[in-house]
Amino acid sequence: MKIEFSLCVVLLTVCAVVKGAAVHKQVKVITKAEEVTYNGKLPAILNCDYVISSGEDLPVTVTWFQGDGPRSAGKVLSCTGYTKLTKSCYNHQVYGSEFQGRLSLDVNTPSLLVTEVQATDNKNFWCQISLEGDDLASNGELGIDEKSVVFRIPGPYELPKFHSVSVSDSLVISQVVLSDAGRYWCEMRGSGYKNLGETGTDAKSVVLEVF
Repeated sequence: MKIEFSLCVVLLTVCAVVKGAAVHKQVKVITKAEEVTYNGKLPAILNCDYVISSGEDLPVTVTWFQGDGPRSAGKVLSCTGYTKLTKSCYNHQVYGSEFQGRLSLDVNTPSLLVTEVQATDNKNFWCQISLEGDDLASNGELGIDEKSVVFRIPGPYELPKFHSVSVSDSLVISQVVLSDAGRYWCEMRGSGYKNLGETGTDAKSVVLEVF
C-alpha cells in the first residue's frame, strides 16, 4: 500500500494586545500518538489525556467519537463526572450496536480501550474533553478540546492516517479586539480524495487569549 501523508499547518500571530479580558480555564487534549497500529494484543489502547490551565482537577465529560472530522463524527462512548483523582465516571455509556461490550476507558487515563478488535475498526477516533456545568458555561469553547487517533488494523481494510494538522503561530489577526479571543480550528479533509475515507481528516485547535 502506498502511503500519502500531508501536513497542514495553522499559525497564529497576534498583532495587537488588548487589556481587560478575563482569565479562562482552558482544556487541552493530549495524545501520545496520532496513529495506533494494532499489534494483536488486547486490549488495544488509544491514548488520550488532558490538562486544565488553572491546574484544578475539575469534573469533565470524556467523549470518544468515531468518524470523518470533529463536526460529523458520531459518539461511541461518554463518561461524565470524570476527575484525575477518582479516575471514574458518574455516568458511563457506550453507543452503537457494533461497539457494545467492546469499548471502555482505561483505569488510569481517559484513554479508549478496545477489548475485542475487528478488521472494520480501522477508523478515525476523536477524544473530546469538556468542562461541565458552570465551568463550561463560563469558559465556553475554551473549556472543550479534542484530537484524533487513527486505529490502524493490518489487513484487507487497512488505512493509515493520511493527514496531520500541526498548530504553530502564523495565522495573522490584526487590530485585535476582545471578541477575537477564543478557540481557532484548522481542519484538513481528504475523505473525497482517492477514497481515503475518514482517516483522511485531521483537525487541531489553538487558543487566542486577549489580555
